[in-house]
Amino acid sequence: MHWTRFVSVVAMLCAAATAASGATLYVNAATGNDATPRASNSAASPWKTLGRAAWGSTSRERPDRAEAAQPGDVVVVAAGTYDQAAQGKARNQPLYNPVNNGTAEEPITFRAEGRVELRSSTYEGPVIGTFQRSFIVWDGFYIDEQYVHYTPDTGPVVVWDSNHVTVQNLEISGTYAPYVDNHTGIRLEAADDVLVRNNLVYGFGITRGGRQERSRNSTCIQLYYSNRIVIEHNEIRECGSGVFVKDTRQGITMEDITIRLNLIYDMGKGPGPSASGIILQSVTRARVYQNVIRDSDVGIEIEATDRPLERPVDVIVANNTLYELTDGAFRLRGAVPNWEKIRIVNNLTDRSVVLWGEDVPAPGDVAFEHNNYAGVPGRRFAYLKNVEYSFGDWRKTFKNDGAKPASTTSDPRFVDARARDLRPCQGEARPADGCRSASPVLELGVDVLDLDGDGVETNPIPAGAYLTGDEIVGRVPVQR
Repeated sequence: MHWTRFVSVVAMLCAAATAASGATLYVNAATGNDATPRASNSAASPWKTLGRAAWGSTSRERPDRAEAAQPGDVVVVAAGTYDQAAQGKARNQPLYNPVNNGTAEEPITFRAEGRVELRSSTYEGPVIGTFQRSFIVWDGFYIDEQYVHYTPDTGPVVVWDSNHVTVQNLEISGTYAPYVDNHTGIRLEAADDVLVRNNLVYGFGITRGGRQERSRNSTCIQLYYSNRIVIEHNEIRECGSGVFVKDTRQGITMEDITIRLNLIYDMGKGPGPSASGIILQSVTRARVYQNVIRDSDVGIEIEATDRPLERPVDVIVANNTLYELTDGAFRLRGAVPNWEKIRIVNNLTDRSVVLWGEDVPAPGDVAFEHNNYAGVPGRRFAYLKNVEYSFGDWRKTFKNDGAKPASTTSDPRFVDARARDLRPCQGEARPADGCRSASPVLELGVDVLDLDGDGVETNPIPAGAYLTGDEIVGRVPVQR
């Protein structure tokens, strides 16, 4: 199946809630009554707590499937603050884990109307998501982790041992966690066919006395052992890593991961460990495209370990815009650089060292082509195993960036770099009044992912995240 067609199918499956034909159920902390039977629930007679909708009762330990949300139901939660006393501790089971599954035709949707803040003052573990559930949608909630009783190696939103789940339109604010284990905004583990879309996730860098230590395990979005995942249109900032496609284990692979149209910024740029926008560690067939990563330490990191499955294979990193990255637009990392079939094409970097590889003397099976590298500081186009390379030295030594159209170091002529409008100008006053002439990068790329949808993968397209200038990179306004 063609790649863009595959991700469209996943998105349609995960977003099927819009076509659901079940009941609309209502929750309102101010006016609700949990004693109301399911059959009598209405906008005028809502439940009081979210647990009543998810569990079918007010007790997480004594659920009632018949009274809980059913396949096809949409649970509309009114604006307000919701906290629910519940005992227990688990890193893989959310407080509000639904007791029922949805179906492909009729998922179960939990949807916030207005500002709905979820807290968890007694239960130790995630707040929302799924554990061993399928066809569930969580849409539009706000979680501030300072009001969450969290536990190590998890986060406030998890999708665990589940499939066909959508997590969208959330705002997740992290806080300091007093441990070095994983501390994650959204975590997927053993999860297949999941859509993570249009979320704002921030603040999972570790802060101690004003110093950000930013362990990369303090991650905005983290993946373990998951397949056919789409991560799109998220806004991510102030974490130890933005999207971390992490470990796998013997006999289990992590395949078909799409990371596209995300805005990632303010990752590091200070004391402490280097912070990366995207880390690809254990994955087969990843496509990373049309993301903007700016004002951070590292843009996109390719990493391999000495364990057999912990390496990237068949990865295309295309049409990303990477701006002002102090340690490198790209990073290669691994004592055993055994990655395979890595293509880095059509990207646009500016005001950044292009490649950092402190562990590796050569790029190995990584092909760089059709990229534009502007504002490279001095000789430091690349830094590999204590050796600095200029752009010319890099091309001559490693035979990269020479395929036609050959990579360049032109000024991309952004609309307004100071205001972080990183769209290349397409002509006078296009796509904005500040443009005087067309950028030289408009036909530098080769459309290897058929991003323009014309069925041709060899035609010229612009380098960078913006093909038309009309794309929204980051969150899309929500229409209710």
